[in-house]
Amino acid sequence: NYNRALNGESFDFMQEIVDQDLVSHYWQNWFSPIKDSNGSIIGLTVFSIDITQRIEAEKELERNESRLRALISSSPYCIHELDIEGRLISINEAGVQMFKLESPDQLIGRYYPVLIGKKHSTMVDRLLNETLMGEPTEFEFSNGEYFYQSQMIPLKNEDDIVVRVMGITQDITERRKSEEFIENSLKEKTTLLAEIHHRVKNNLAIVSGLLELQKVE
Repeated sequence: NYNRALNGESFDFMQEIVDQDLVSHYWQNWFSPIKDSNGSIIGLTVFSIDITQRIEAEKELERNESRLRALISSSPYCIHELDIEGRLISINEAGVQMFKLESPDQLIGRYYPVLIGKKHSTMVDRLLNETLMGEPTEFEFSNGEYFYQSQMIPLKNEDDIVVRVMGITQDITERRKSEEFIENSLKEKTTLLAEIHHRVKNNLAIVSGLLELQKVE
């Protein structure tokens, strides 16, 4: 590196140094030749800065991002991202299966409200605009066979400006079926109670009539 600088080259490089305790330290080095008024190299300048803390922070961030990607990839929920124009920029495997497709490439770049279906597109478009304004939104939709619940969450940069939207969608078909079953059961019980009440009322009317006849006799 000294020879490179003494031959006229300016450059920088990162150096890893392992101490006696086998702990790595990282240094950023800058090499630059020093020239006289005639342009002849008469020496060189070297600056070195300890960047161990920054490198360790970057490694930890990379590990966290790797874990997050693994969680998203294996999640049973559809997790996806939209750009500020509402177009899909990422989606996990559960999301691909939700749309009954084989590859994310069949979805990337498409306008999300249209993907949800014509029946719900106007509503989703309106909620998407609200999310892009910074408000989380939630909605339910159905493709006729399955029911889904979805949330759209604004993702902001350091200037508090929405730059992306994250969507999380879960299959609530079984829950909806259970709710419908309970609702139908309640309707049946209400109808049965009304019928029993009506019959009891009629029976009481008959008993009352018999008592009146007995009083006359």
